[in-house]
Amino acid sequence: MLELNGVEVEDTYCEAFDGIYSRFIITAKYRWLLERAATSSTTLPSTVFGESEGGVERWISPEDTPDGRTGAIVQVWVTKTKNFKEILLREMGKRIRQGVLVVPTTRVFNARVFNATDSNDFFDAEINIGRCGDGYE
Repeated sequence: MLELNGVEVEDTYCEAFDGIYSRFIITAKYRWLLERAATSSTTLPSTVFGESEGGVERWISPEDTPDGRTGAIVQVWVTKTKNFKEILLREMGKRIRQGVLVVPTTRVFNARVFNATDSNDFFDAEINIGRCGDGYE
């Protein structure tokens, strides 16, 4: 067994692929609602749709979110293929629409501000997410 920074690391199988990802922030009024939204957005769509992988990068304190509420940074990964941008946009839309915005009090923000080395590529999320905030998007 390998030990790294005082933590035992088991030598086992690891899956990897050449991919591209996007990050977004989820916030909610209560921690339990945030956890539900983060879990739903990272697990359910991957079993239903299967074209992307998602996970919580980290939980963030209210001081580090745009609206001052407890948050999570979520990553969505797709395989880097010829049309990866279209697939990523579609998968982000599914996860946000069906995993996050169905949970009361949730909000979604661009997580790019947390990493100055991120790409300058942006996409219009309204295309795949739509307007779900009664004009408060």
